[in-house]
Amino acid sequence: MKKLISIVLFAVCCGGVLSGQETKRPESYNYWRGMEVMQGEDMAEALDYFEKDIQDYPKNGYSYSWIAYLRCMTEDNGRALTAANMAIKFLPKKDGEYLALAYGIRA
Repeated sequence: MKKLISIVLFAVCCGGVLSGQETKRPESYNYWRGMEVMQGEDMAEALDYFEKDIQDYPKNGYSYSWIAYLRCMTEDNGRALTAANMAIKFLPKKDGEYLALAYGIRA
């Protein structure tokens, strides 16, 4: 399952680079700090930052996407599904990268 998620994430990232579309991504401190911590592979701390971002910006589909991803990686599937559904609800429809990530986690 982790390999599948990693492959989907890689494909999504490559697709965004090739498409040339620029979408406005969040610029909040907690979102970017969560991204940095997640790259350092501290999933619990990254999850805390994304959840703080959701408290500040409850309609941030990008944070919901990463919460779904992190919960899926820790095999908390019920909460991952809930976060993926919220991400799909709040993400801009033109941002195919993150929508694909959310749909992949939901699948």
